[in-house]
Amino acid sequence: MDTPAIVNESYIERIVEQQIIEEQFPNFPDVYEKNKFNTKFKIIEYIPEKKNSKKTIFSCLLKNYSDNKIKVPCKIFKKDCKYNLKIISPLGNKTHDISHEVASEETPDSSERKQSLTFSFFDDNTGTSLDRILEVDDMGHTWGLKITYETDLEKNHLTIDYLTNLYTRQRTDLPVGSTGDGHLIIPQDFVDEIMLMATIDNREQSSNLLYHDYSFGFLSLDSHDDNFLLTASAQQKFFHNLMNLNIPDNQEDKSASQFGMVFGFHEGLYLPLRIRDWLNLSMDLKIGGRLSTISNASYLDFVASTDLTFGKSFMANLNFGYNTMLHDKGLRTILSFGPSLGTENFQFGINVLKPFGDAFQMYKFDDKNKDDFDLIIEYRFKFGF
Repeated sequence: MDTPAIVNESYIERIVEQQIIEEQFPNFPDVYEKNKFNTKFKIIEYIPEKKNSKKTIFSCLLKNYSDNKIKVPCKIFKKDCKYNLKIISPLGNKTHDISHEVASEETPDSSERKQSLTFSFFDDNTGTSLDRILEVDDMGHTWGLKITYETDLEKNHLTIDYLTNLYTRQRTDLPVGSTGDGHLIIPQDFVDEIMLMATIDNREQSSNLLYHDYSFGFLSLDSHDDNFLLTASAQQKFFHNLMNLNIPDNQEDKSASQFGMVFGFHEGLYLPLRIRDWLNLSMDLKIGGRLSTISNASYLDFVASTDLTFGKSFMANLNFGYNTMLHDKGLRTILSFGPSLGTENFQFGINVLKPFGDAFQMYKFDDKNKDDFDLIIEYRFKFGF
């Protein structure tokens, strides 16, 4: 299956101008209208000194040709190779040498590659009237922070995540206190999930629609220290004090604490479609799972997401997601919807998550069940550099 030609932010664009095409097809406008769904552009790479070295490194349909340009990722070009542009059409096949056009293009060094830093905050208790509408209880999975660093490697993409989530359950056997100013001090059991994870994937760099990702990291479940600001429990206390909300009184439970390693693996299918210059659609499906040395922390999962992006220099994006996980205690599903706005270098968005099904038993105080629909709002800030 041919990969549609799209503009991707992780690529530097190399443009093959319309003049090259019109040299092959003087009646190009007619060709475009009549044959755009069965005419292909292919870029063929070869080494003159080696026989049988020709291979297709880029392919797109004529229907993806727009603005009189074919936009090609420059990372595919190598200094010691030659390149032909081959046009395959019901009117015949044509080949044009484009080695001169791409000779000056080289794979950018690491200092020129795209990098980004994303901060995501999760909360199911905003301290606003929205909480009454959604009937949130500020228990179970109630707070979280994720910091994500991403960069392109030569043949892969690297993601490093720092993640912390808080899971709580109110202690009904202990009295509720008071701050003296009308706010309550609520005793609760708690466990912090803390994870540091590195992921390598080739989704954008793959020569076809299939890709894979592999992850390795460390996972800690902690229930005795709620003062370290990089943990979700300390962040929740800080936020509640800042917003003048009820104060959590976290009760230590060392039996909930564990530490171990995690390994992730997925095989995926990524389909990006450039519908218009200002409109892009992408669909991502992947299946895999996670293995962990921590008890009850392993699972198999299926993830599906769709992104719709409007605009060029300033963009609006809509994301729809589905994630289902099969673990040792049952099935957990999360539906998500996330709008965002921004430019290539800065984006802001929210993500609405609706988990339901059987809770993971490793989160000792995540008491959600299939009838308890919990809404979590994620605020996302992404900086590109």
